[in-house]
Amino acid sequence: MTVRAPHCAWRRRVPVAILPMLILCARPGLATLPEGAVARIGFGRVNVLQFSPAGDRLALATEFSVELLNSETFEPAEVLIEGVRASCLAYSLDGSVLAASVAADGAGAHRRVKLWDAATHEEIRDLPTLHGLAVALSPDGALLAVDDGGLVTVWDVSQGSRVATVDVSAHTWGVSFSPDGASLATASGSLFNRQPLKLWDVMNREDIATLSAQGAGFSVAFSPDGRLLASGITGYGDYSDTTVKLWDASSGTELATLLGHTHDVRSVEFSPDGSLLASGSVDGTVRLWDVASRSLFTTLATPGSVYSVSFSPDGSLLAAGHWGGPVTVWEVPE
Repeated sequence: MTVRAPHCAWRRRVPVAILPMLILCARPGLATLPEGAVARIGFGRVNVLQFSPAGDRLALATEFSVELLNSETFEPAEVLIEGVRASCLAYSLDGSVLAASVAADGAGAHRRVKLWDAATHEEIRDLPTLHGLAVALSPDGALLAVDDGGLVTVWDVSQGSRVATVDVSAHTWGVSFSPDGASLATASGSLFNRQPLKLWDVMNREDIATLSAQGAGFSVAFSPDGRLLASGITGYGDYSDTTVKLWDASSGTELATLLGHTHDVRSVEFSPDGSLLASGSVDGTVRLWDVASRSLFTTLATPGSVYSVSFSPDGSLLAAGHWGGPVTVWEVPE
């Protein structure tokens, strides 16, 4: 059965499916979609989600599994691993590799980083990590950066060997390679150990720039052209700084502070053309910012705390993963 989302400005045809772990919300009266949304997918807590660079899959890191959905129908396509708590995942920019940090128990012990061939879904690496709160792959999938509790460890994916470590002096919640693979951004900190955002030279393992922030960084993302870096900030308890910031990615100079969120900003991502920036917050909203004017474009209400946002590679869809709630998918307005 096919139904239409009720908001004509965001309209898209969406199939209705009721599966053991999946519900796509239907017409008004049967289920309620947030304004502008085209689908809600019930998976419980989703820690991180990301559209594949090929655009055919939406990968989910949940409290119980790493799963792939068909990005056209939002029906399950494949379960890569289950019976584990997956805290994060990331595709390489070229779409060749998918990495996820998983733990065998709810407490997060016995954590590993699993890597799969993104085309065949065959596991290609199984690497140890102390914490694994954040992972990132270089654009070509050759390098993996992972949080190791006070350190960020860089691995050679083909060899399965450590090639470098950088000292960030705290847990790292966000890590991102620049589009050319030359730089690495880290967002680290805790309640009693607030650390600045940092930019690193990947080849020389040197600190390029230290970016000041009142809170601690939760998320970082480079713009598609590599010129800008966006960060999501948390005030850690006092919420004194729950902002989104834009930085010059080469110098580390702060360019803009985007105000509006009232709680931790857990996820930031640029649209594929770089014109929009999405930010997801524990305050239950996703905000879309116009990058050129540094102004708010629109605010999207969600069913709960937002932990992750992701644009489809053509920029037409935006997905958000929630704590204890469904995945919500919107058609991006023009």
